[in-house]
Amino acid sequence: MDSMERDSTATLRTISDYIVELFPEAHDMALTPRTKLADIPGWDSMSAINFQTRVETGFGVTIPEEMLGGQTSVGDVLEQLSG
Repeated sequence: MDSMERDSTATLRTISDYIVELFPEAHDMALTPRTKLADIPGWDSMSAINFQTRVETGFGVTIPEEMLGGQTSVGDVLEQLSG
């Protein structure tokens, strides 16, 4: 595994941790880059803002509000974080 793959795996793990922190019922979900945000139990507009704030604070980036829609995947968020 090269450095980029390790970074991507670590970022996915961090995002997964944030999701479980904000959505405890997602604890047993197998979160992958293909997971749609709308498939996370409890995902709604208010929780989307909480997720946005958590990711922005944790990574020091801005997540556009249009990325918080239900059709956005975890992989889309990872791409946004990688630049």
